[in-house]
Amino acid sequence: MGSYCRTNTVLGRYQTIPVMSIPLSHQRLMGLVLGLWLLLTGCSVKRAATDPFFSPLPKTRICESYQLGLVHYQEARPRGAVEVWKGVVYAGDDGSVCYRRSFYNIPVVYIELEDYGSANIWFKKVLASTLDDRQEGTNIMEPYANYHHEAAIGLARLAYRNDDMPDLQRYFL
Repeated sequence: MGSYCRTNTVLGRYQTIPVMSIPLSHQRLMGLVLGLWLLLTGCSVKRAATDPFFSPLPKTRICESYQLGLVHYQEARPRGAVEVWKGVVYAGDDGSVCYRRSFYNIPVVYIELEDYGSANIWFKKVLASTLDDRQEGTNIMEPYANYHHEAAIGLARLAYRNDDMPDLQRYFL
């Protein structure tokens, strides 16, 4: 059973269609439209960080947006994925797996992009968060997600890379 979204028909009525039934080319178009909407409405990280009442996404669209971020990532558009996942994070914790994975994926992708300053900031946000470490992991050798542990290891690797021994000891030991 896949996720569903509601679309407005020509007659003004809503119909519910499975997201998986939307062709990939249309999903890409939806991603571009979402990105343009975020840009035109001023939905930026700066605005979300300064306005506590601002939410770029309705909570009902969090998992759909997470999936859209995955499409961006799989199609070699990691910066687009990060922006979509930031929108998910700033929409607020709805208790879903999509929110938690979006939150953790941001610093991981920043490391892949070699943007170590941003990765450092986001790993610290993960450490300060209330993400549930006991969430189911992603493979058989990883029974739990352990977001805080993985964030601490990520910070230790960044500290080692920068020869920052006090931070390395703080996060690794």
